Amino acid sequence: ASLLAFLNLVIFCGAIVFGAGSPQSAGRLIQWAAGRPGIPIPSPANGLVVFLCHCSEDKAAVREIDRLLKADGFQPWLDEDDIFPARMWDKEIQRGLRASHAVIVCLSKTFARKEGYVRKELRYAIDLAGEKPDGAVFLIPVRLQECEILASLAEVQFIDWFKHDGHEKLLRALRERAKEVGIESAASNATA
Repeated sequence: ASLLAFLNLVIFCGAIVFGAGSPQSAGRLIQWAAGRPGIPIPSPANGLVVFLCHCSEDKAAVREIDRLLKADGFQPWLDEDDIFPARMWDKEIQRGLRASHAVIVCLSKTFARKEGYVRKELRYAIDLAGEKPDGAVFLIPVRLQECEILASLAEVQFIDWFKHDGHEKLLRALRERAKEVGIESAASNATA
C-alpha cells in the first residue's frame, strides 16, 4: 500500500511538472492550488535554496554572489528578486528564511555597525539555525571585506569572499548542505 501511494505521488508530481512545462511553473501551479501565492516552495529540481542576508549598502557585492550562485546551480533568495510587489516585506522575508535550506550572512564593516531590520533578520535566521540538527550547515557567515565577526556568529567558521578561494569555500559549504538535505544539483556534481 505504501509503495502504491508513493507511485501515485510520483505520477501526480510528474503530471504537474509535465503539464506546467517547467519545475518553476510547476511550483507556481502548486502555490496557486494551495491558495498561498508568493510563498517560495523549495524544489530539489531547482537546487538548494540559499537566503542572502545582507544590509542594503552591500547590495552590489550581494548581487554578484546571487549571480554566481545561480550559475553554480543554486537558488539564491534575494529580497529584490523574491518579494512580490504589494506584499508585506517582513512576512515575505520570514517566509523566505523559513523556506531556505541555508542562509549566507554577508558581513561587512557596515553590517557590523548597522542597526535596524537587518539585525531582526539575522536573529530570525539564528533562531531557525537552532531548529536544525547539531552540526548541520545552515548559517554561513561570508565576509565581503576585512571586518569583525559578530558575537552571535563567532562560533561558526566564516568564509572570506574577497580572498582567492572564497568562492570555492562557499561552494564546498553549500554542497555539504545539499548532501545533508538530500538535494542533488549541478553544483553537487561539479568538482566536489
